[in-house]
Amino acid sequence: MTKALIFDIDGTLVDSDQAMIGSIQLALKQELGLDLSFTDLAFTKGIPTQVSLQRFIDDPAEIDRVEEVVNHFIGKLVHTEELFPGVASTLRQLAPDIQLGIVTSKTSEEFNNEFVPMGLMPLFDTVITASDTDRHKPHPAPLELALSRLGITATEAIYVGDTKYDLEMTHAAGAQFALARWGTAGTTTWQQEADIVLAQPTDIAHLVR
Repeated sequence: MTKALIFDIDGTLVDSDQAMIGSIQLALKQELGLDLSFTDLAFTKGIPTQVSLQRFIDDPAEIDRVEEVVNHFIGKLVHTEELFPGVASTLRQLAPDIQLGIVTSKTSEEFNNEFVPMGLMPLFDTVITASDTDRHKPHPAPLELALSRLGITATEAIYVGDTKYDLEMTHAAGAQFALARWGTAGTTTWQQEADIVLAQPTDIAHLVR
């Protein structure tokens, strides 16, 4: 029996590609002179900014510095972020009947600045950010912590996400993975490993029927 639905944020609950990928794109251009497309940076979806920057920078201090620049650009682009249509109403419908959680690669600061103002926090029973664990997606540690806080086993949860990192984390933890198809572009092999495919946010409600 499913006792909890746990969600990714970017590309699942929130349409944030312009802000998240765009901010990394602008920071790498400004600080490193790298002219990269959104396609080049698609791999950054679903993992912490610091992990993304490790692809281009070796020095930890330099990674910290460039991350600050990324955060600066996020602040300028955050107005482009919005909930996918149907997300808010579906979550409000589900909240009285099932536990809801979040496992995100956002830091606690990013979460508080970008997601909290959207007004959905009262609906969630637990939130795990990148600041809460030493290991991040695709490692199962973030999801395992969420399961522990919710007091349930992996087989009692479904994780809803849009990236390969989400799927790998979920299966490593032993839970079912539901692919948020609205947050993905094209079809790739890893998507075929999803246990459930959701075409639109309102389909989330079907997970508890």
